[in-house]
Amino acid sequence: MCEPCKAGCSACSVSTDNCTACMYGGQTPYYFDFDCHEACPGELSIFKNDKCYGCQAKCKTCEGDVGKCTSCHDYMRFDPLNQDCLEACKPAVQIYQPDSGECATCHPDCITCVGDVTTCTSCKEDLVLNKDSVCRDECEGSSRQTAVDGKCRECESPCNTCDGEVDVCTTCQNDFILFKTTCVDHCPDRYEANNNTDLNQCILVGLICPEAFTVNAAGDGCVPREFECQPGYEINPKKTACIPAPGTPVPFPFLFTVMLIFLLVSGS
Repeated sequence: MCEPCKAGCSACSVSTDNCTACMYGGQTPYYFDFDCHEACPGELSIFKNDKCYGCQAKCKTCEGDVGKCTSCHDYMRFDPLNQDCLEACKPAVQIYQPDSGECATCHPDCITCVGDVTTCTSCKEDLVLNKDSVCRDECEGSSRQTAVDGKCRECESPCNTCDGEVDVCTTCQNDFILFKTTCVDHCPDRYEANNNTDLNQCILVGLICPEAFTVNAAGDGCVPREFECQPGYEINPKKTACIPAPGTPVPFPFLFTVMLIFLLVSGS
């Protein structure tokens, strides 16, 4: 069946909402972007021959003609004499400053920015882009975030916290149980809920860890319990003791003990 174009359109194509011309003298006589409007969209377009035409791509806004710019994009320089926008700054790397007429480089922490030099869109190595467009050492503002490809993203439910990817869970919401890196409503066969720790985690049935050890992230074995070392020390590769960190002075008792053992071994 043939259907009439929507109200305000004098002609349409493909669908009744896809206007190609507007009713002259009607409430929406101005044609722009396949629709009929009460007026042309402000400084973003020009009215000519009963139609609205968008400004040229170089202009942010225009007046009188689609090529007569009244303002420019952040990476362009405005020429008021010719009402033109001239290429001035490297897009995404520099921001044009109208007051000084110079190009300002993005903040040192940013690789790219938009709008102003402190609004980052990507960050230097070892920094992550937070949701407020600032580059920091880590994601701030919510514990439910993790860095993915250099940007902070919210963990996917039912993860409460995640690591590296939004669906790699480290803790779970509400009554969900952590099984390896997934939150489940019940543990699979051969696993049971571990209620002996703060982490509601599925572990192998009957798994009991000795003192100074705790259940690993997969729930199928034991690892040495994490502990903090004093300044100048670090945990050894087996995570069983603190040893002097590289580049720090060796404390006298430790040095004396090593020398004594060396002399005893040499003497024997």
